[in-house]
Formats: sequence, C-alpha cells, structure tokens
Amino acid sequence: MDKIYNLESDSSMLDELWDCIRHRNIEQKFLYQWDWAELYYLQKHSNTMYIGHTLEKEDFLEFYKKNINKNDNSKFDIISLWCGNSENEVSILENINTSHITYYGVDSSKSMLELSVENLKHLEMDKKFICTDFSTNVFRQELTQLTYNSEDKIFVFFSNTFWNLQHTNVIDILQNLLNKGEKLWLDLRTRKWTTIEDDLEISTILADDLHRKEVRNSFLEILKWYGVDISSGELILKTTKVDIINALKFEFSFLLKEKSILDIKWQKIVILPWETIKIQQIYSFSPEWLVNFFHEHGFKLIDKQIKWYRGQFLFEKE
Repeated sequence: MDKIYNLESDSSMLDELWDCIRHRNIEQKFLYQWDWAELYYLQKHSNTMYIGHTLEKEDFLEFYKKNINKNDNSKFDIISLWCGNSENEVSILENINTSHITYYGVDSSKSMLELSVENLKHLEMDKKFICTDFSTNVFRQELTQLTYNSEDKIFVFFSNTFWNLQHTNVIDILQNLLNKGEKLWLDLRTRKWTTIEDDLEISTILADDLHRKEVRNSFLEILKWYGVDISSGELILKTTKVDIINALKFEFSFLLKEKSILDIKWQKIVILPWETIKIQQIYSFSPEWLVNFFHEHGFKLIDKQIKWYRGQFLFEKE
C-alpha cells in the first residue's frame, strides 16, 4: 500500500477552519475533509454539469497522446494539484507507458488521498501522495527536493477545481510554482457563449443544486458537524456577472435565521440571525478570456478542447 506523506496536521486545519468561519467564508478544501470526501463525489457524479454532453475519459487520453506523450524513457513527473480521488488521472495512466513516470497526488484532504491510493493501487508505477495545501512554501520546497532529478514536469489541475477558486489568487500561486518550460493541464467549466439565454441556462443548472440532496449534504455537513441547526436556515445562491474577467460568478451561502454558537478547539463563535456563511464560489469563464488571462500571467496556450460547458486547456510557462 502506498503511503501518504503528511505536511498538514488536523490541529492546523482546525485553526484554519476557525479563521474561515470567523470570516463567514469556508474555503473549498474544507468541503471534503475527513469523512466528507465521498459526499463530494456523490454530488459530483449526479450533477448535470458533469454528465451528458461533456468531456469524456477518452477525450483526456487522446489529448494526452496528442500533446504530452513521450516516446523516450526520460524521467517524467506528473504532479496533480488538488488531485481528489485521481479519477481522471487513473483513466490516463492505465492506458500509457508509466515505467518512466512518477505520479504525485497532492491534496489537503487525507481522505481524498486515501481514495486516490485505492484507485491507483493496481498500477505498477512510482507514486507519491502528499497531504498539503499546494499554495504553501513548505510544499514548494518539498516538491523541489522530490523532483530534483526530473527531466520534465507537467502539472495537472483536473476535476474543474480551477473554477472554485479566486482566479487572481490561484494564477499567482501557479505562476510561482511552475518553472519556465513546464506545462499546466487543466479542465474547467466554461461559458458556451455570452448571450443572456446561455447564461440563464447555466444559472438554472446551478440553481437546481439548491434542492439536490447530494449537494446539500456535501455543502452543509461541515456546518452540522460544528453544531449549526441546518433546519433553522437555508442554502442560497447569488449570481453576479464579473465584466472585468468576462465571467459569471455563483456564490453558495447558508443563511441563518436563528442565533448559533459554534465551538471550535474550545473557542466560541457567535453567529447572529440573518448572517450568511459563504460555502462555495464558482466561476464560469469564457474560453477566450481564460486563454488571454493566462497569457497575461506568462503562460502560452499549447492546445484546447471545448465540449458543451467543459473545456481542457494545456499551457506552458514562458
């Protein structure tokens, strides 16, 4: 069984969570910590945004063969940021020659990494799993040492994770994490066009999540765990248009209708009626803007593929 190298601790995670709730803003990574990793995939695999007319596993494999596949035996590292259960990576790795590849699964959730270990256990290849936040300097230093002898690296950012993050924050992290010539492969949700009708369609799909049991369980379990009475509030969605980046922004929050007192690591937090706790934000980008955004931050586009509301993009650090 592959081991998980832990750069995080439950204590530091709880300190961070306490800070998030004090700011009424729970970060994405806390939605699938501990026992909630499987809840995340239950809602994802039943979500219309992830099924139907969209990129399939075969699309990712063909994209790899077209743009990344190496015919020589030079040492090659695939570094998956926020790897989750590595389901996309599994479908690629089991169909290519991995004798010269090292796979690094990086996630801040040990539970997610345990799912990755299980999903990849049948592959006879070099695998390493690191429990940490990839934005930290500790991870950057650790990765430099681990990949010292690597002749090439590609960073993958799958499962639509990019659209959950503040774009200005993550692009600066990636810009400092990658070296010149290294590649970044990501997939995310896109706007098909920018008409009112198309924006209404994607808004309607996301608004339906408010009523889906799988989404409610995934989003609200963390609040229930810390003593929030979910029956005394409601999950709400706010949609805005961010013109400067040509994107739609969707914010899921929990609106409390009664006073609630939480206790995290023996420290109390008082939340008053009609306060909201932001649980998740989602951006839907236009592909043209995304390419330009990365270009302005020193990444050139190698290739892209768009299907319905999902696209995969390959960039190289200039």
